[in-house]
Order: sequence, then C-alpha cells, then structure tokens
Amino acid sequence: MTTAATTTGTIAHSADNLVGLASGALVVVQGTPADSNGAAWRMFDEDPITGWTSDTGKFTEPNVVELADRSIIKQVSFDFASVEYDGRIPKEVTLEVSDASAKDGFKPIADLTIPQEQKNGVTFPVSAAVPCRWLRVPVKSLNPARGYCSTMELRAFGDRPPAPPPPTLRAPCHTHHHRPLS
Repeated sequence: MTTAATTTGTIAHSADNLVGLASGALVVVQGTPADSNGAAWRMFDEDPITGWTSDTGKFTEPNVVELADRSIIKQVSFDFASVEYDGRIPKEVTLEVSDASAKDGFKPIADLTIPQEQKNGVTFPVSAAVPCRWLRVPVKSLNPARGYCSTMELRAFGDRPPAPPPPTLRAPCHTHHHRPLS
C-alpha cells in the first residue's frame, strides 16, 4: 500500500530524531553519491540545506543507517526545499527496517509516494511500527526520471526503550591502610 504525505510543516513526534547523527545514528551503507558534498550522512545531519544526492543512474542504491538504540519508528519526515529542482525529488520510496543486521532481515514499514514539491516537513506515518536497529532507504523511482535523486533531510520519530538504571555498586570501601571506612 502506498502512503501519500499526511501533513507538511507540522510534525507530531517526541522531538527525538531516531536517525539523526546527533542522536547517535550512523550511516553504515551508502548509495553512490554524485560527489563528496552529496554523501549519505548529510541526509541525517539535521541541516535542511545539505543533503544526499545520488550519482547519475544510481538513485536505487539504498542508504542504511544504524540507530543508536533499538527503536520503533512511527513517523518520518523529509526536507526537499533546498533540492536544486523538483526533478531530483524521489517519486517512490520504500522504508525498510531490520532488527538483525545492516544487510539482512529487512521488512517494509512504508511505501511512500512523495509529492513533487520543493518544501520541508513532508511527513508520513509508517504502516508497521516494529522494533528495529537499522533503517534502509531505497528509492524506487523518480518523477520525472532524470537520473539524479536528492533528499536534504530524513527524520524518523517514534519510541526508544527507556535507559536502564545505573548499576548499584555494593563493594566495601577500604583506605590504603586496609580498614573499612565508617
């Protein structure tokens, strides 16, 4: 099932971008960029001015980002306002997640049809909210198909498990004279 954008500009989330580099995410598989200025990590750097641009004809090569923690993605948001022209905006994108590895066990959570408008905050819900450690982003098609694809920012929102409490240390404390402290 293909999902169209639900809102633009307003993102209902916990403000924790699960795929942001500042959140501890890391690009582990990168599709071939047009040049170093179009590297995949720029799509996750929280800067809507910089982004990923595929090399000519390489837009179907997926980018994979490893999340900092096992998470459940519930909503995604794309920024396209700074794409050079709307012919570089992807038409169809599939989002896939894995809890196994960066190469195996991927399951689709959203098949998206992107509006061909140069704007930020293009937001979609996912169709399946499942626990994951990796997000794979393969672009299926462009509109019009011209060979290059650009996405300035991709954000994913959802839930992370709560941080475990710190361990309780119960070791005796001794001074250098080997006597317990009172």
